[in-house]
Amino acid sequence: MRRVIILAAVLLWSFQVVAAADAPTTQDAFTELNTVSREAYGASKNEVIAPDQAIFLVTDKVTLIRGTELGSLPLLPPVYDELKDISHLQLGIYGAVTGLIKHQGTQPWIDRLTALRTAGLAAKSALPGSLFNDAQRIRQATFIDQSIAFLDDVLSRRSSSMEALTAYMRATTPAILANVNDAAIAQIDMLDKAVKELSKQLSEEEFANAIAVLTGPKMPRVDFLPSQYFAFAFNEDLATSKRIVYVENIYDAEGALAVLRTFLNDRRMSEVAYGDANRLERDLLGDAATAELLRRFGKLGPAQNQ
Repeated sequence: MRRVIILAAVLLWSFQVVAAADAPTTQDAFTELNTVSREAYGASKNEVIAPDQAIFLVTDKVTLIRGTELGSLPLLPPVYDELKDISHLQLGIYGAVTGLIKHQGTQPWIDRLTALRTAGLAAKSALPGSLFNDAQRIRQATFIDQSIAFLDDVLSRRSSSMEALTAYMRATTPAILANVNDAAIAQIDMLDKAVKELSKQLSEEEFANAIAVLTGPKMPRVDFLPSQYFAFAFNEDLATSKRIVYVENIYDAEGALAVLRTFLNDRRMSEVAYGDANRLERDLLGDAATAELLRRFGKLGPAQNQ
C-alpha cells in the first residue's frame, strides 16, 4: 500500500512538472494576446472598402476601381517627360560643379561635366524632332546654349566657384520655371481628361463619394499637383479631406489599396474609440509625451501653492 502511495505521488509530481513546462510564460501569454488581437483587427481591414466604393488610383496612370478595375488612362503626356528631361540638365550641372568646387580639378568631376556637355549638345540636335511647340523649342535651345557656354568655361579652367555657379543658375532658372509651367498645364490637361472620361461610368452620387488614392515618393512636395486637382474636383479642403489619401513609396495597385484599407479602418476605429477620426494619424503616445516632457524639462512654470 505504501509503495502504491509513493508511486502515485511520483506520478502526480511528474504530471505537475510537465504541466508547468507546458504552461505559457507571462510574456508568451501577452505576446499571444497581442498576436490574436492584431490578427483580428487586420482581418477587419478587408471589410472596410464597400464593393461599390469608387476609387481613383493615381500612379503613372489614372485607374478607376469599383469592386474591380473599370479602366485606366495615362497620367503624363509625352511632352511632360521631354520638358523634365531637358530641365534636368541644370540639375546635373549643379551637382557636377559643386563636386568640382569641393575637389578642384579632379578627373571624375571633369568627366561628369564633359558627359553633360556631350548630352546637352545631342539634346539640342534632337529638338527638331521633339513634341515642343515653336516657343518651347526656342526656349530649350537657348537654355542649352547657356548651359554649354558655362560648361565650356568651367572645363577650360578645370575649376569653378559658387559665385559663377549661382550666376549660371539664376540666368537659366526662368527657362526652367517656364518649363515647369508648361509641364503643370500639360499634366492637369491629361489628368482632367482621364478623370472625366473614367467618371462617365459613375453616377453623380458615386462620384460625390469617390476616394482618390495618390502614390508618390516619401517626401512629397508641398502642393503635390494630383492632390490639388482632386481637392478642386471633389470640392474638398486638402488639409482635412477624408477622400484624398497620399501613399508613400508604393506604386502598385494592390499595395496602394492595402494602405487605403488601413487608413479607412484606422479612421473608423479612431472615431468610435476617441470621438476623433484623426487621432490614430498622430502618435498615440503624443499627448501624454507632451505633458510629461513639459513637466520634465521645467516648461510648466513653478508649482502653485495651494
